Amino acid sequence: MRGLRVDHVTWAGGELEGLRAAMEAAGLPSEYGGGHANGVTHMAVIGFPDGSYVELLAPRVPGRPSPVWERAIRSEAGPAAWAARCGDLAAEAERLRGRGIPVRGPEPWSRETPEGETAAWELAFPGPGEPGSSLPFLIEDRTPRRRRARPGPRIGRTGLSGVAEVVLLAGDLDGAARSFRTAYGWPAPRPDRSDGLGARLARFEGTPVTLATPLDAGEASGPASEAAARLASRLEGSGPAPCAFVLGVDDPGAAAAALRWGGEEAWAAGRVRWIAVDGPGDRRLGVRWPS
Repeated sequence: MRGLRVDHVTWAGGELEGLRAAMEAAGLPSEYGGGHANGVTHMAVIGFPDGSYVELLAPRVPGRPSPVWERAIRSEAGPAAWAARCGDLAAEAERLRGRGIPVRGPEPWSRETPEGETAAWELAFPGPGEPGSSLPFLIEDRTPRRRRARPGPRIGRTGLSGVAEVVLLAGDLDGAARSFRTAYGWPAPRPDRSDGLGARLARFEGTPVTLATPLDAGEASGPASEAAARLASRLEGSGPAPCAFVLGVDDPGAAAAALRWGGEEAWAAGRVRWIAVDGPGDRRLGVRWPS
């Protein structure tokens, strides 16, 4: 069974300083990362000790159409994409093609850092749809990784370790599961349910991947039914894409004190505590909490 290591996840919206302010208010400080070479988007980084990070992404000029994740930006979706770190991008792209997975790339990408350095990397995009909407897009650095990703100087007080899990919204849960099983040779996922998300889940245990689809009308009532309706609306508006990111924690006491909370629920073998991030819609960022 092939593993995946989360490199970063993308949180998208229409205006970068608004995204940064919302995260700061929730207890998650970010550092400005610079503008992308596409000339349209720029980003900030919430960097964690394990090397993973949350990328806050928006157009440099609010309202200007973006070549990537335009629907997520326009709808202030928050969770938009995810990337997996790769040691040999060209070889992994060929391996996936050999398993019948279409792959675009590798392609060179870069951005200028606030320190005046160039951070350069290559990307490959497996599967259909927007990059990282289901299968992760793949990334390999061409300059020292510290230029692109490093722990934020203020993140230590949160007690968080890094990005532990991505929850991927899909209209066809079985079809999405087949894509991962084909690509990575994983066994069948374990079925589960989240009333907080209003979703049926399929968990690939031992991996960072959980799939989600909205509960049907007959499967939920009360708050779970309302959450399912919001999730269905998100799926209709943005299509298959991440709907939540879950972080790991090394120091629960520090996290409990540093972050602003918005509820919790049973999650896998433990719990998840949802961070209260201001903004429109149902944007989910949580912490995998010990039992």
